Amino acid sequence: MTRHKVLRFISDYIGENGWAPSYREIMNGVGLRSPSVVMLHVHSLERDKLIRFGGGPRMLALTDKGRKSLAEDV
Repeated sequence: MTRHKVLRFISDYIGENGWAPSYREIMNGVGLRSPSVVMLHVHSLERDKLIRFGGGPRMLALTDKGRKSLAEDV
């Protein structure tokens, strides 16, 4: 499930770096071929309230619902 892979990648990247990945970093990290496909997944995650956008670039954050979704997957 690619959308879940995107969520996991965002979570892991933030944990390792302290900021969110760019769309191209997500694209390369999960093996997608287009930043526009990444954008669709990211906006879908945001629409489902698993992540939220902050006030600037690289300002994605997991919500409590997103963290719970990942914890249930383990």
